Amino acid sequence: MRFDSSYSSLVSIKHILTIIMIGITLYRSIVFGKKGMDITPQQSKFSLKLVFVNASIGILILLASAFLAVV
Repeated sequence: MRFDSSYSSLVSIKHILTIIMIGITLYRSIVFGKKGMDITPQQSKFSLKLVFVNASIGILILLASAFLAVV
């Protein structure tokens, strides 16, 4: 990953954000995806927050893609 130009910086940021999204998804599926496990309201709330964080990161990736089209 290089941060020499604005193009390479945006591509690197997109890759980092994508890796973070994958990590959040894996965490949710491993921790909350077990069948037959009772989820407390607190865990359910945390899982929903992770979904919103993941969606926000997805929007940031789309914005970075838009900036890449301009640069």
